Amino acid sequence: MNPKDEMKGFVEGLSKKLKNQYDGESELGPNNSEACRLMDALQNTIDTSSFTPEEDDEGPGVGRNYLGKYAFANIKYQGTVYRVTLRNFEDVKDEGEKLINLYPSTGRVH
Repeated sequence: MNPKDEMKGFVEGLSKKLKNQYDGESELGPNNSEACRLMDALQNTIDTSSFTPEEDDEGPGVGRNYLGKYAFANIKYQGTVYRVTLRNFEDVKDEGEKLINLYPSTGRVH
């Protein structure tokens, strides 16, 4: 298999796994205690007031990926926009291994 086809297969497989594994927006809403704790921690440690809701239609908010839930916000610092994410440190332990487990057929990260 050529590298382009291999990468296409990797992306398609990863997309399916992520969709199946993390479907359900209610898991990220205000009724989820973990999502609320993450958002509370973000808002109490990061000054997100550099954006108004009209300027920043993406956040702050809560998301989820293969490592678990995370809170995020956009901030401006010295004229540059940064995306800040906050997650439980336990979720990022063994990050490489978690990524390989999403797509184990090659045993390596592309």
